Amino acid sequence: MPERNLAERVTIAYDAKTADGGHRMSSDLAPGDVLLLVERLADLGTWRFDVEAASGQMSPQALNMLGLPARPGNTIAAGEWADIYGSDKVEEARAAIAEAVHTGGIYRMELPVRMTGGGERWMLSVGKVFEGPRGPELIGFNMDVTRAKQAELERDAARLRFERCARASAVNIGAASVIHEVMQPLTVAGARLDALRLLLRREAASPELLALADTAAASVKETARVARATRRFVQEGSAEPALVDLLATIRQAVAGFTSGGTSSLAIRYDVRDHGPPLVGDASLLRQLFLNLLGNAADASSDLKPPQVDIVYRHKGGRHLVIVRDQGSTDWSVPRDALTMPFGSASPGGVGLGLWLCHAIARLHHGSLRVAPARPGTAIQIILRSLAPDETAHAVPAQA
Repeated sequence: MPERNLAERVTIAYDAKTADGGHRMSSDLAPGDVLLLVERLADLGTWRFDVEAASGQMSPQALNMLGLPARPGNTIAAGEWADIYGSDKVEEARAAIAEAVHTGGIYRMELPVRMTGGGERWMLSVGKVFEGPRGPELIGFNMDVTRAKQAELERDAARLRFERCARASAVNIGAASVIHEVMQPLTVAGARLDALRLLLRREAASPELLALADTAAASVKETARVARATRRFVQEGSAEPALVDLLATIRQAVAGFTSGGTSSLAIRYDVRDHGPPLVGDASLLRQLFLNLLGNAADASSDLKPPQVDIVYRHKGGRHLVIVRDQGSTDWSVPRDALTMPFGSASPGGVGLGLWLCHAIARLHHGSLRVAPARPGTAIQIILRSLAPDETAHAVPAQA
């Protein structure tokens, strides 16, 4: 009778049943077969790790759990660990192994495994230090804890979302209250400045004094406009998602800005394609581009008419929009500071417009970057396109 291989002996031993349905062990089952049987029953993979050489010997079950084929000696070389677990986790594992060797304690790590077919699995790796012929070595096992780890990560993500929502709600309530209190004196100041301008004109005041009053009135009106937009953002920033045609929203913002009669802005479009919709708040996105157009018009006020370039691209699921003016900017102000509250490179700027734009972009899982354009300033916005599984949760935005 030919000698059976290991897998056949384990299968025969496991499947052999007594009359009452219990299991019995076959007489030809070797000690190594028992270990393999235990591994399969417990869904474990055993291993042996040489601390000095940083190499490991895996059981067939352990290799299979890592998505690796059988190999001569079932050995993992020192340089292969980073491809399996990632370099950062390998460094953590080495530190944990060194501590276990030093203290004689138990080595324990949760390690992500990059599967060759894609995806990720998590292994709980536990080992005990023994003194081997060539120095310390670890003997232990791996257990697949992917489901438990995914549940833990989802729970942590849900907790983080809840905490962020709670903080955002608290900030929004406080910000809306502060802005509400600021709006009344701004309105009063605007009315008094308008009355002062009329009085100065009736009294034939000097051109310098009239220009100063006009500038002050314009600054108060701009501050009030930004304050109203900011209040709307903090009150409506959590609107229900809708499908937004971003290019159409940009054109609506341009039409709204130029139809107000406050600017004869010259817009030059550079559009090569028309990307798919994204999930967002159309009103807030219009406000974002209205603010950028206002900043660009102010920066290009020396040009007649002020010129603004709008570049639009869609690639790889992302919308790229660049709004570039032709003016001059004080780049002594750090670029990061321009997107912070009250950070401005304009002498008469309030410092809330770009902060609001940055906040709206972040709300839509996007980003905003400020860069010199020579001449002028370029504001780059990147927003994510609609994901297929989000279609069911979004409705078309109202024009």
